[in-house]
Amino acid sequence: KDDPKVPIGDIDLFFDGDGCAEVNILIASPGDRKQGYAGEALTLAMQYAIQRMNTAKFVAKIKHDNMASRAFFEKMGFRPEEGPAAKPNVFGEIVYVIGAGDVPIADLTIKSDFSIEV
Repeated sequence: KDDPKVPIGDIDLFFDGDGCAEVNILIASPGDRKQGYAGEALTLAMQYAIQRMNTAKFVAKIKHDNMASRAFFEKMGFRPEEGPAAKPNVFGEIVYVIGAGDVPIADLTIKSDFSIEV
C-alpha cells in the first residue's frame, strides 16, 4: 500500500510442539482483500514454518458460514479434516488441514512489500 510500515493484516501461527501449527489470517480492510496479499503472506509463513520450525501439518478452523474464508483456504490447498461432508464442530467451525508436502512453493517474485516478524 502507500505506507509499507502500516500493516494491512496479520497471520498468526500457533505451534503445538508436535509438528502442527494452527493458522489464523486477517486482512483488515475490505479494500485490501482479493489482492493476493493473503495468499503470498500465508505461503511464505508456511514455508518459513516448514523450513525453520519443522512443521509437518497446518490447521485452520473456520466458521462454517464464512464461505469466503473457506474458499480461500481451499484455494491454498487446505481440505476439510473430515472430508467434503464435514460437519461444524461444537464452536461452529470446520477444521481444514494441509500437510507440509502439499503447501505451495513460495514465489519469491513477490508483488507486495511486507515483512515477517517473529
